[in-house]
Amino acid sequence: MNLDRILNSIIPRDQEYIIVPHMLETGENVQRHMHPKANEWVVYDQGEFTFTIDGVTKTYKGNGRFTKIHIAPGQLHSMECLSPMSYFVVRDCIDEIIYQ
Repeated sequence: MNLDRILNSIIPRDQEYIIVPHMLETGENVQRHMHPKANEWVVYDQGEFTFTIDGVTKTYKGNGRFTKIHIAPGQLHSMECLSPMSYFVVRDCIDEIIYQ
């Protein structure tokens, strides 16, 4: 899926969202945390990583097509990069980050 289609599937018209680009190198990680109010999506198309949501870990590998992972408000999540990658985080509101 291309980036426009992914973003249109996440972001309703006329609503503000936060989009933050990120880059990680092999071995870097995102510490376990949660957002009490915000829905969050990780949007990626390249790289390999493990992603844990509420204790369930899955391995993802980009194939050149944009894919999204949804994290509901209050879900603990973390990520470990297995190969260099760039990705976007999309949130539906400004919210705090609570590290666990």
